[in-house]
Amino acid sequence: MPDGAGDWRDSAIDRIGAELKSQLQADCLDKGALSAYKNRDVRAGWRLPVAFSDRERRLDVIITPGVPFSPPRIALVDRPPLLTWPHIEEDGVLCLNNDGMTVDFRNPEQVVVSMLSAAYELIEGCIAGKNREAFLDEFQSYWIRASGPRGKPGWSLVSVGCPTRIVRVWYGREFAILADDDASLQRWYQNRYGEPKRSFASAPAAFVWLNRPLYPDEYPDTADGLTKLIGALSSESIPIVRGLASASPERMTVVLGAQSQHGVCLAKVDLTAGRNVKFEGPNRHSRLKGFRPGKAPPAQMAQAYLQSSTPVSKANIARIDPSWIHGRDQDPHQEKLRHQKVVIVGCGSVGSNVAVLLTQAGIGSLTFVDSENLEWANIGRHALGAIHQGKNKARALAESIRQNYPHVCVDARDSGWERVRDTEPDLIAAADLIINTTGSWPANAAMNIWQRSQDKPPIILYGWTEAYACAGHAVAVGPRGACLECGMNRFGEPIEPVTIWETADTQRREPGCGAVFQPYGPVELMSTVQLVAQAALDLILDKQNPAAHWIWACRKSMLVDCGGEWNPRWTEGDQGREKGGLSLVREWMPRADCLCLH
Repeated sequence: MPDGAGDWRDSAIDRIGAELKSQLQADCLDKGALSAYKNRDVRAGWRLPVAFSDRERRLDVIITPGVPFSPPRIALVDRPPLLTWPHIEEDGVLCLNNDGMTVDFRNPEQVVVSMLSAAYELIEGCIAGKNREAFLDEFQSYWIRASGPRGKPGWSLVSVGCPTRIVRVWYGREFAILADDDASLQRWYQNRYGEPKRSFASAPAAFVWLNRPLYPDEYPDTADGLTKLIGALSSESIPIVRGLASASPERMTVVLGAQSQHGVCLAKVDLTAGRNVKFEGPNRHSRLKGFRPGKAPPAQMAQAYLQSSTPVSKANIARIDPSWIHGRDQDPHQEKLRHQKVVIVGCGSVGSNVAVLLTQAGIGSLTFVDSENLEWANIGRHALGAIHQGKNKARALAESIRQNYPHVCVDARDSGWERVRDTEPDLIAAADLIINTTGSWPANAAMNIWQRSQDKPPIILYGWTEAYACAGHAVAVGPRGACLECGMNRFGEPIEPVTIWETADTQRREPGCGAVFQPYGPVELMSTVQLVAQAALDLILDKQNPAAHWIWACRKSMLVDCGGEWNPRWTEGDQGREKGGLSLVREWMPRADCLCLH
């Protein structure tokens, strides 16, 4: 039996070669033939003749380093020009879902027979014209393979879907960014790259919604071809495109969008002015032949752009809008999440990681509040690392999220929440949800009292860990019903903790005045972080009402290793809790003798 991956591959080459030679009259590929697949790190290959319905064609079977754990690749030697048939790459290799395919690596001969059968069916479908719709369904894969000049790739913040409309484009040296408006465009750029060194100038562009994607023979090569295409597939867009062209920019960008079977697809087309349009003077005034600078009628300027044989440049455009970033258009909750405003008070190990998860989930607006700076000892379990050491936690977290998720609105306050409450009451009151992960009873108690004194305060979600992160809690408190104090004693300790410890003080101390911490690592912490983030989403998406209590309990082995045990009240009447490793949601119960206003 083979030992290493190379032995498995060598054995597969011998067995596949013997099968192809004896059963299908295949010949080994020499170095010259293998060089046609120079970008695939081919280790061996064979060529065999196959009789198709139109004529005999040759297929190559090639072995790549992943064989036999991945299938071999099949290539069509005698093929029509690129983009005549779908699912054929530039070097003739067929797209047979190789990357997502699982195979019986112990039976490589049968695998190659199965692959050849799939290749035969694909090619016969191409000959019969039965699978031409694949060009529409997988438009994004074929567009950039079209011949002709290639323009700068684009990144799109534009809200996809109809109608056709004017959007904004910023041209960089290596790429262009498009958005629905200047404000969105500038905010994204500044979040990602900081203040621009020069004046940030954008230009109008056209977002044209077509009634379907394009076949390769419809890809426009000239300005006139683009105009005819839009007229055929989106006739109502012609006035908008003509209006843009009549403004006579030196270049003009049109984004084509359409709905395919597998989602929205986009393509970028750049046009330049025809040869009869000149730009003169320091301000680049347009001049159409036969007219003075800036005096050409709009109709003539539009005609100069859109009815010329000037080649257009085609480029891919990547979506960077929230709906695509957060779920690739498949998350039905994104529309609501992106309009939510969440304030996170406490940007330590719990709060910072919760902030990242909620950002990734699609929360559109976050404000961070924390007065402390990030120290070296924090970074082992914090969302931020060494490059932010010494900076205020809230501001550094906001800076990091802005750069990594530029479409999100992020703000920060480097003070305690009480100061924000007193100086910016609208910021707190406007939140859809406040998350308090300070783990500080003074801060929690003050926030609890404040909430009960307001007419219409937001819901507050409190999150904390027990000792060694062996248990985690998230408690949602609304303006009425049970308050935070209902489950706490007067010193801010949970009345019914999940764990109990022989030593009352489980904190550890640094060799400094007042420097104490809980000794747990990032892996142990993540269960509580996930718990708090999930609780936040449950509340925002109305899957759970306030006065709810989310609990995480670690595995019993972890608890024992740390020197703790279960609180008998926690396991009472439920033997399943003895093993731990579980989470649940239950009601946060009101307490009759609670002194807080209810």
